Amino acid sequence: MIAGNEVGGRKLLEMMEDHGLSDLEGLSAAIVARSEQSMREAIRAIPDGTYRHQIDMDGFDEPIVVKLAITISGDCLTADYTGTSPQSGRGINVVYSYCHAYTTYPIKCSVSPEVPNNEGSFRPITVTAPEGSILNCRRPAPVGARHILGHFLSAAVFGALSHVIPDRVVAEGSQGLWNTQFDGIDERGEPSAMSSSPPGAPAPVRTRTASRPPPFPAAFTESPWKWWKTFPPVHRAPRAHPGHRRPGKFRGGLGQRMVLKVRGGTSLPAFSHVRPHPFPGQGVRRRADGAKGRIYLDDGTVPHSKTKYILKPAQRVTLELPGGGGFYRPEERAPELVREDVIDGLVSLTQAREVYRVALVPATLEVDTQTTEKLRSGI
Repeated sequence: MIAGNEVGGRKLLEMMEDHGLSDLEGLSAAIVARSEQSMREAIRAIPDGTYRHQIDMDGFDEPIVVKLAITISGDCLTADYTGTSPQSGRGINVVYSYCHAYTTYPIKCSVSPEVPNNEGSFRPITVTAPEGSILNCRRPAPVGARHILGHFLSAAVFGALSHVIPDRVVAEGSQGLWNTQFDGIDERGEPSAMSSSPPGAPAPVRTRTASRPPPFPAAFTESPWKWWKTFPPVHRAPRAHPGHRRPGKFRGGLGQRMVLKVRGGTSLPAFSHVRPHPFPGQGVRRRADGAKGRIYLDDGTVPHSKTKYILKPAQRVTLELPGGGGFYRPEERAPELVREDVIDGLVSLTQAREVYRVALVPATLEVDTQTTEKLRSGI
């Protein structure tokens, strides 16, 4: 990074010398102005109107609702969160700057991704959230776990824009990180701590994430935790349920089941702040929602998803990461892609026929074209 910065600096000075520039003020102003113009043209190309979306979450003590109305008026776009739940006494509140950033980012990705990111490209966008709401909290509200809500604002934006530009948005995936922190005494009697942030399954296209988990061999060698078992996508693991199969013309991503247990003879505390359990990622355009995520212990106990719990020696905790929502109707998925899903064990023959309306020959798994056309003829 340092070397790249040095090269970039030299090339910039060479460019300024070649063009007789003593500073970059004029060039910067021109880039910002052109970016603003391009962004306004992109917004103007979208039909005027107000497009709404709502996301339901379990919050901490009570459910939370995020309501978003995106209004297109000429070359201006307004994102308004009026109707969103009030701020909480827990650390899941979002400050306005965080709300603004996580709203303008997906708007930019959907409306005009090719325009450079600078002040000009965001001038046509206005973001409002009522003061005192959970997306624009007042001091001294706690905000340490703001990502639990903030990471899902892109899903609200994509959901609203799906009503007018559906081909330029993604369905809701598990966009929040499933943060789980561990600390305690390891087998050597030394203090040990680790933070794991595996993302859940994406929608057909993942947006962004700000971190990645450490290499597991190193992490679990140095921690008092044992990586007991990582199953394949959840629906292939034992006790999977149909909800983990997210059908659509484009399937949502598949979640994982991760099982951890304490190594050694000491009870250890764990702290989680993860995706709300009762509400799955929403699909787009007559599609299936994603699978719900959950955490549970081997004795059947379900710890709170956003607070500390204790694991006893040799006790296991299972994290079932949620899946992403599907995009468009499953009957629109190409028969050959459904066939590949069956071969890969992602879809059963029954589901291929009943959900995707694709008939396969059991012996060869070839597509029965004639039967498939009949199944889809009434769609």
